[in-house]
Amino acid sequence: MAANDRRTSQAPRDYSASSRTGADQEYTYLAVGMVAGAIPGIVIGLLLAIPLGHAAMWVSVAGGVGILLGLVIAAVVYRRRQRHAVTGDQSSGPFSNR
Repeated sequence: MAANDRRTSQAPRDYSASSRTGADQEYTYLAVGMVAGAIPGIVIGLLLAIPLGHAAMWVSVAGGVGILLGLVIAAVVYRRRQRHAVTGDQSSGPFSNR
């Protein structure tokens, strides 16, 4: 029987690198932005509920505002990084002189 030339089918070891299209990367940024905005929003809502009462209301409102801010900031950061990656602009890095 002839030798099998195909590679052995193994699962990828780094799951973050598998099928990383532009849409996958954008959704990752948005998901991280939502969580990053929701956590401080929930904490702020709980702190507001201490003197004002109605914890569920304040957690909902502050958490929702945090999620929206996180989504907007994540979208801006993703588009800025995508634009710099396409143009190859290295001058806007953390050590730039601008």
